[in-house]
Amino acid sequence: MKEKLLSLKGKVSKKLLCLTMSAMLVIGGAMSAFAEETTVNTADILSAGINDMKTDILGYVAIILPVALGIVGIFFGIKKAIAFFKSTAK
Repeated sequence: MKEKLLSLKGKVSKKLLCLTMSAMLVIGGAMSAFAEETTVNTADILSAGINDMKTDILGYVAIILPVALGIVGIFFGIKKAIAFFKSTAK
């Protein structure tokens, strides 16, 4: 009984997979059939994407840079203060 269920499960899943794939092909074909025919310049799309990335990265740098410089300045000041007090304690 268990073997029959396993073999039936394999057949059903294969049939379901075939049905799903054929439905996807039909839907995909319909989408491309109704698509508007336009020429797309991929260089323009790529250029726009790179410009957007550049703008975002520069925005993040403008936010992070003052914070990072402040943290580095604090550690530098602490290091110099420790060196100063060590030199005066001798």
